[in-house]
Amino acid sequence: MPYAMPPGRRSQSRSRHTNRAGRFAWRSRVSAGAPGMSVVGPAGCPLRCRVVGALLLVASGAAAQTAPPRPQVQAAPTAIGGRRYAGGLGLSPRLHVRASPAGPGRIEVVLDGPAAGALRRQLGKRPSPEQVESLFYFRMAQGAVRVPMFARLEWRRSSAVLAPQAPLTRGVAYEAVFEGSRVAADLPRVVLLHRVPADTSRSDARVIAVHPSQVELPANLLKFYVHFSTPMAQGQLFRFTRLLDGAGTPIDQAFHEVELWSQDHRRVTVLINPGRTKHALGLSEALGPVLRKRRHYTLEIRAGLPDQQGRPLARPWRHGFRTVDFDSASPRVDAWTLTPPKAGTRAPFRVRFPEPLDYALCDRLLSIVPRRREAGGGIPGRGEPLAGRGAVAPDGRGWSFVPNRPWDPGVHRLVAAGDLEDLAGNNLVRPFEVPAGKGARPPVIPPVFAREFLVAR
Repeated sequence: MPYAMPPGRRSQSRSRHTNRAGRFAWRSRVSAGAPGMSVVGPAGCPLRCRVVGALLLVASGAAAQTAPPRPQVQAAPTAIGGRRYAGGLGLSPRLHVRASPAGPGRIEVVLDGPAAGALRRQLGKRPSPEQVESLFYFRMAQGAVRVPMFARLEWRRSSAVLAPQAPLTRGVAYEAVFEGSRVAADLPRVVLLHRVPADTSRSDARVIAVHPSQVELPANLLKFYVHFSTPMAQGQLFRFTRLLDGAGTPIDQAFHEVELWSQDHRRVTVLINPGRTKHALGLSEALGPVLRKRRHYTLEIRAGLPDQQGRPLARPWRHGFRTVDFDSASPRVDAWTLTPPKAGTRAPFRVRFPEPLDYALCDRLLSIVPRRREAGGGIPGRGEPLAGRGAVAPDGRGWSFVPNRPWDPGVHRLVAAGDLEDLAGNNLVRPFEVPAGKGARPPVIPPVFAREFLVAR
């Protein structure tokens, strides 16, 4: 979860620094209650601001009393390792960015000084990611919801080193945050801004697939999966993605604007606003559904969407479709058509569905389990699946499986996890929308469904 700034206005004091190679630039600021660079320390002693490296630091000194009067905020001392922190340079938290030879998208954020030791004592030897993210984290510096990026924390001598695990996007600003006040009382909160320089060359990225790809889709469609040829940037998607009605007019609040990228950033899940699709959530009555029956729509990604190098998408992409009736029924496993292979071959097993299923879930939640491998006294589907390669049909209406080794003769089971969904979000256990007070509550662990087939000689 993102962490809010302390009450009050941010200090406008900033500094800028560029490393020797001239490839990175960053700024830092110290949160304050009012604008200006003058800060009052213990016993009302004015403090003087200095720039050291890329960090704005605060130092005490009588010479600061001769500075022109500016708005002031109170700052109390804090204890670090048994010593008093009074704004002295030697005890101030020091943050800086260390470039990586791998390129501008790879960096490390380094916290130096006694603050790093205090952080280590508070976190302990094996902190959880949640504990680390509550005190020291790295995130995008823009957007309404700024969530910490997944990063690895290491201790190197007297420093704490935070390394983001995903490459940074060219042309995008990020911020490293040290929540000093959560580590020791009145230790300042420090924010270090880092902007990765943009690459203005033309991107060769393009949209290579969309699922579902049909031109007729249910009016309560839940999501699209959009596949790109190269890794794309995080945090820019909904500036360039629109849903247009039949007249070409953008639909307001059409999406649930949370970016859900695959690990390689080549596929993104675009969720149709569930608050306007599911009646129980209220927005459907207030704004109406996003999609209406028997109308034409276009999913559009405009040119300019940056890839992970910050280069803009050269050409727009559009997918037109027409809506049909609402789909409010769960898929039925007993309606699937199975085509078994022959024993001793590596011919594919095939299954066809009466309707398209969710492309990504179908790829992940289907497996083949030989009955002889089932655990727990032969409980259907509870056992070690066959090793091999599954593939979803392009239209989402089928799935095939090729084993790594030739098929053994005997009974096998096609196993489907209960949270496998159709295009409208109805899963094998229950529909996406159930009227209030009706139907059983969904189980904590969805059951599995199985269909037997015989691999004959």
